Amino acid sequence: MEDLQEYMLSLNPPISEANLEIMRRVDLNPRTLRLPKEEIVKALTEEGMSRISALDIATTALEYLQLQEDCRSHPLGIFWDIENLRIPKDISGDVISDLLKRAVRPMGNPVVCNAYFDSSDKATIAPVKKQKLQQCGWNLMDVAHCFKKEVADKVIIVDILLFILDHTARVSESGSESSDRQPVTVCLVSDDNDFSYLLAKLKAYSNVKTVIISKNRDLLAQNADVSMRWDVDILKRPVLPNAQPAPPDLSRLTLHAAPIPSPQRRASAPSTEASAVVQARAAADRESPEKSGYIRKSLVGLRLREMNPGAFGDKEVRTAIFDKALADGIIFQEGSRGNVSVKLIGRR
Repeated sequence: MEDLQEYMLSLNPPISEANLEIMRRVDLNPRTLRLPKEEIVKALTEEGMSRISALDIATTALEYLQLQEDCRSHPLGIFWDIENLRIPKDISGDVISDLLKRAVRPMGNPVVCNAYFDSSDKATIAPVKKQKLQQCGWNLMDVAHCFKKEVADKVIIVDILLFILDHTARVSESGSESSDRQPVTVCLVSDDNDFSYLLAKLKAYSNVKTVIISKNRDLLAQNADVSMRWDVDILKRPVLPNAQPAPPDLSRLTLHAAPIPSPQRRASAPSTEASAVVQARAAADRESPEKSGYIRKSLVGLRLREMNPGAFGDKEVRTAIFDKALADGIIFQEGSRGNVSVKLIGRR
């Protein structure tokens, strides 16, 4: 219910406070949204909402629920190089497990959680933290180095490829393998640039989405579909005042997590931010193509948030990006409150 309300408030324009209160009284949630659409509309109108608003809210809520279910049904694997990104001393194993899973949950259903370390290195992870991770469902992969380099890297790469093979093949009703490959998400937690080649190659497979969680935002982030920062997006630690991270390159498919700009900065946001709408619009269009070239603005906004929750999770940021795209002549917009659609300029 809270996620749905947040989504409704993120629309441009957002839902009114009066209609939001009616939604709360009706208690729109995944269970009640299983009812026929007309029953949902009736419940909303009986609480005082206009039929036009009720129809639009019911349609938007059902679309949102379907998108969430489609995304969460995709298998997701987390492959954590603990030797490279260690658990902070002040965070327990169960807490870091929850932070990681919550961060990637919008991008898939974590069905595999592997953590790689060398038990001979006592400083890598404390026994109590290993116990907590294991209790939270993590597979603890003890990779003995035996005085050799990159042993853990090779094991992680093999496990990632096997995970993709195991979860992408769909079987048709006749029992034979279908050419339609199931979407799958691979989340790599590491700061080792040696994995950049693997991420770059996986981009060639449209059904494989890659997520990188690291401190290094350069080469790894450039070769992943989604990048998140270990300190800010996972550990929820603020950026130090003297730290000036580079702004995300929104002209690329990789959308880097970045600090949410303040209202004062939003007005002078660089025009490159508007290209994020182009990417989100293209991603949404692949799932819901319209002959007219127009697509619901709310769907584009949802795709923006899914591509990088850290950078585009705030509704004010998404609103500023849409406004900039309109001002720069990148998109057209039509429709009225609650039923706004956008179209890329030059698209027929």
